[in-house]
Amino acid sequence: MNVDLSARVGAVRDQGKRPTCLSFALSDGHRIARVHGRDFSPECLHQLTTSQLKIPITRGIPPGEALSVLATSGQTEETSWPYNGSIVGTPPFFKKVGALGSFSSTTLLQDLMRGCGSILGLEIGDEFYSATATTVLTQRISAVQARHAVLAIGSRASGNEAEFRIRNSWGSAWADSGHVWVHESYLATVCIDVMCLEP
Repeated sequence: MNVDLSARVGAVRDQGKRPTCLSFALSDGHRIARVHGRDFSPECLHQLTTSQLKIPITRGIPPGEALSVLATSGQTEETSWPYNGSIVGTPPFFKKVGALGSFSSTTLLQDLMRGCGSILGLEIGDEFYSATATTVLTQRISAVQARHAVLAIGSRASGNEAEFRIRNSWGSAWADSGHVWVHESYLATVCIDVMCLEP
């Protein structure tokens, strides 16, 4: 049950104040699924999706549409379309198919074991914002403050249940170098959707 996909991604990145968490989580999930040696561009995915939906770039993107853009248009590497920047030249675009579903601890474990980093859409509160290096989130203890996307990259046993290692996009200063462990009971109450990209 112990899985660690962290070697398949680079350093944790920081989305800043922009609503691009889903683009970051999907980009890192794409890198894991493809076993790709370089970061994919969240800017590319975010701009292509907002353009297709004809919404301002300052808005977040819905999961179904983001998956559709990744499957049909694809995305460039980060170096070809830097964050807060524009596309450079005519780089290759990499496509990846994924599916949208709901949370199941068993399915999440199976996906991790087959090399799929799952993107989780969460409803988060104070306990998430204030996570530290030693935090293990076990339950929601405050009101929902936001919806946020993260990437599950590992698992471990916790008694008869499981804990999952999630990767955030708030930089390495958050929690444990940008990661936190969450109990399956926490995810059962806060996870509103799951996206898995096929390996």
